[in-house]
Amino acid sequence: KNESSMTDVMGLAALVFVLGLKHGFDPDHLVAIDGFTRSSRSRWCGLFFSLGHGVVVTLVGVGVALVAADWQPPQWLEYTGAWISIGVLIVLGLANLVTVLRAAAGQPVALSGIRVLRSPGGEVSPDCRAIPGTLLQHLCDGGVIEIQSVLDRQGRIAARFPGAYGRVPNFVGAEQAAHLLREMAVWRRALVVKINPDAPQLAVRRLALAEGKIIYMAVPRLRTEKCFIEIDPQRLGKKAMLAGSIAGACRYGRAVSPREMRPVDLVVCGSVGVGRDGARLGKGGGYCDLEYGLLREEGKVRESTPILTTVHPVQIVAERVTMLPHDVPVDFLVTPSEVIATRPAHPRPRGIYWDLLRPLKINAIPLLRKRLKRGSTGTPSPRRL
Repeated sequence: KNESSMTDVMGLAALVFVLGLKHGFDPDHLVAIDGFTRSSRSRWCGLFFSLGHGVVVTLVGVGVALVAADWQPPQWLEYTGAWISIGVLIVLGLANLVTVLRAAAGQPVALSGIRVLRSPGGEVSPDCRAIPGTLLQHLCDGGVIEIQSVLDRQGRIAARFPGAYGRVPNFVGAEQAAHLLREMAVWRRALVVKINPDAPQLAVRRLALAEGKIIYMAVPRLRTEKCFIEIDPQRLGKKAMLAGSIAGACRYGRAVSPREMRPVDLVVCGSVGVGRDGARLGKGGGYCDLEYGLLREEGKVRESTPILTTVHPVQIVAERVTMLPHDVPVDFLVTPSEVIATRPAHPRPRGIYWDLLRPLKINAIPLLRKRLKRGSTGTPSPRRL
């Protein structure tokens, strides 16, 4: 009888263990770990999150096991726990519904998001990537600038849906900035333009296509070996204007590698914040800089190729923005009301600085992984800025 009882206990324990393993793959866990691991120290962030979660569950389990023999929780306690969970979810849903209903007719509702903390060295802190709410952007030594907070504080005037947090802000006036851009000599001369795929530059992409310019957009996160999309208005005809969005570009555009691209006459990039000295702050992933480095190594952009960004005036900051060797400065800031020539002092990267890339980043980008296997890592980073 004792052996049979022990077998039942071990079988139950094994079943519970398997169910616990299954619980570890629930979407909420995967989302939380994914949020922590999008950083340079991902192995430690994911590990310690899992350890912390496991310690709490283990302690609760041990506590329940110790008292279970002498005490049985009343039925009402079980119902109370369930209703607390249900109530929290209902409250969150109602809060979001109230936010939507209070918005004016036709006014998009900005989403709550993540503030990114940037260290003086320029890296995004992994401790802050998964912390929503009140974190600030750290742009320079000792200086904290709430660019994304400012965009939302101005009565939702500066940033439109889907908000400013964790992305290039889709600022109000992006269309006016694009209209002002068309008067610039560098724009009129350009036949081939590389433009980022973010929402605030949609008007720029549509303008380029309407004027018959060939545009290149990067595949998000450079996740394919042919990591750029070519959109040629002459080839697409009437469908060209449908290719300005990301979805349209993927449907109607032609995927190409950097080597297959035409030489680029002008680069248009998105920004979270910029300085009047040409210093630029992106979302923190470094993909804009990698795209430039890839094209520079292939000879598709040159040292003299103009680079500009369209921004809202509140995105122009007075404080110094720390720039690293791989960061790309901009030559012009185009707002809805003016064009600002920057004359940047920070040098442009000459290519991909492999010694500054982490293995996780290289492994996540097929083209970099392929080049590494070929031994194409010949561009050293400058020792000093």
